[in-house]
Amino acid sequence: MVSESSSDAVTSAERQIEASGWEVDAPTGATFTFSRHDRLFATRRSLVRRLEELRRAVPMISDELFHPEVASDVVVRRGNLRVSRFLPDGREVTLAVLQAGNSFRIRAAGGRSASAGSDLYNLADIVLMALGEAELWVVPAGALDQDPTR
Repeated sequence: MVSESSSDAVTSAERQIEASGWEVDAPTGATFTFSRHDRLFATRRSLVRRLEELRRAVPMISDELFHPEVASDVVVRRGNLRVSRFLPDGREVTLAVLQAGNSFRIRAAGGRSASAGSDLYNLADIVLMALGEAELWVVPAGALDQDPTR
């Protein structure tokens, strides 16, 4: 049996990923921001009704990773989503566990900065994972900011 060298195996895997059309890395400079204090379903019912028309529901199973679209807003509808970040030395640090009603925003490079009370991170460093079954609502970028009652 002949085995591939490690560099040949990596190159082969990279070719398979490219052929599949999957993006491995987040676009350069894309940002991730979230607020630890959102309670969308309890405090902004009119916005929730409007988002129901715009949303794309994403059901998730336990330990499933979520790869968000750049330039979108996302709401945790049900369950919990762990937000963690990789440090330069390889350690993973949990930043938050988002619950139903919490939201986050993904923006392309040069997009808007974080609002007051939000944390801003490089999307390439962020890992989003469901803790148990969850459902996310993906809505167009800026949809969370268009609440007529605010």
